[in-house]
Amino acid sequence: MRWRWSLILVAAFALSVLEAQPKVALSFRITEKTSLGQVLSALARQTTAQLRMDDETRTFVHRYTFPPNMIGLTVRGNNVGEVLAFLFGAGWEGSPLKREFRSQFPNRMLARTPMPVFIGNKKLWACNNRAFDWKWEKPKGGPAGGIITVRIRVQPDGDIVRREPIDLRPLQNDFSLDYLRDRIKDLTGIYFNIDPEWHQNVNYKLLPEYRGQVLPADPQIPLFVRKMRAIFGDALDRPHTLGQWLSIFAEGLNEHSKARGCLWKWTCSDSANPIYTLRCYVHTEND
Repeated sequence: MRWRWSLILVAAFALSVLEAQPKVALSFRITEKTSLGQVLSALARQTTAQLRMDDETRTFVHRYTFPPNMIGLTVRGNNVGEVLAFLFGAGWEGSPLKREFRSQFPNRMLARTPMPVFIGNKKLWACNNRAFDWKWEKPKGGPAGGIITVRIRVQPDGDIVRREPIDLRPLQNDFSLDYLRDRIKDLTGIYFNIDPEWHQNVNYKLLPEYRGQVLPADPQIPLFVRKMRAIFGDALDRPHTLGQWLSIFAEGLNEHSKARGCLWKWTCSDSANPIYTLRCYVHTEND
């Protein structure tokens, strides 16, 4: 009888150890070639829930690759829900903002799966709007694990709202960003913010093209069309949606403020009448 009790005790101990083990964590390493579709397919194999997407979303996720701030990152979670919440959220991965400022400026977190915006043959990561929404429901009579639904949240230009292209021609090289902002306001009624506002202008000492010139004391040089044209060429002479223009402006500001080390992106609030903001994700109002 003793040996039977010993076996029972050993079995009970083994069972208690097994139950005490943490759940196996899910882990995915993001590379330049990793598609969101690959990650979602892998997650679908780890749950009894049904993963559902409309045809447009399904096609898009299989060609969606991750932004620069996610490359090289290993995504971990104890379950599928944790991984999805991480992927479709925002965080400090790849953020150049100083750590001591992060708790004060949560609006400078970077989206982990933003919408890439295409201008000609250029793929821009200047939009910081989340590209996807997701939800996990367990309807009565539905699948045992419930239903996970993923859908595209924004338009192809990153905007919450679908808008018609805006024609800013003629675009002369000496037009400034402030002038174009006013033109867009006149044409559409939409005024976008710049945060920090003064930060769009760069001290001439930071710009090599002004070295050696006699200028007023401490002048601030705005972003002009000529600098954007050096990046986008004739693409500037075509109509673009508001989201596309904001990506163009952000990319122009990144080139304009390269010596300062800025990272300009744009975002908009989630509402029927969104508020648009061009923001430096490196510096604050006091920098």
